[in-house]
Amino acid sequence: MENITENTQPQNTIELNGRGIHYITEMRKWTLFLSIVGFIGLGLMIIGGFVMVFFSGMLPGEEIGPITVLPLMLIAVIYFFPVFYLYQFSSLSKRALLFNDTNLVSEALKYLKMHFKFMGVLVIILLSIYIIVGIFALLGFSMLRSSMTIT
Repeated sequence: MENITENTQPQNTIELNGRGIHYITEMRKWTLFLSIVGFIGLGLMIIGGFVMVFFSGMLPGEEIGPITVLPLMLIAVIYFFPVFYLYQFSSLSKRALLFNDTNLVSEALKYLKMHFKFMGVLVIILLSIYIIVGIFALLGFSMLRSSMTIT
C-alpha cells in the first residue's frame, strides 16, 4: 500500500514590515468607519420601510402596502453582506495586529476579498441591467419614431 501525505512541501511565509502593518492599521480604521456608516444606513432603510408602511394608512389616498416596501428591504438585505464583510475585516485585522497572529491576518484578508468579490459581482449585474434597459429603450424609441413617420 502507498502512503499518501497531504502536503509535503514547506509553506511559504510572508512577514509584514512596519509600513505593511501601518497600511493594515489604516485600512482597518477606514473599513470600521465605513462599516459603521453602512450599518447605520441599513438601520435607517429598515426603519424607513416600516415607517412608510405604518404611516401610509394615515395619509389620504392609497395605502402603501408591504409589497411596495419590498424593493427597499431587498436592497437592505443585499447591502448587508458587503458591510458585514468590511466589519469582519476590521475586527479580525485589529485582533491580528494586537496578537501578532498570521492566521488572523489571513482570515481578515479573506473577508476583504469577499467584500470586493461581492461588490464586483454586484457591479457586473447592475451594468448588465443598465445595458438591457438601454437596449429596450433604444428599441422602444426607434419603434416610436418609425410609427410617427408612417402616419
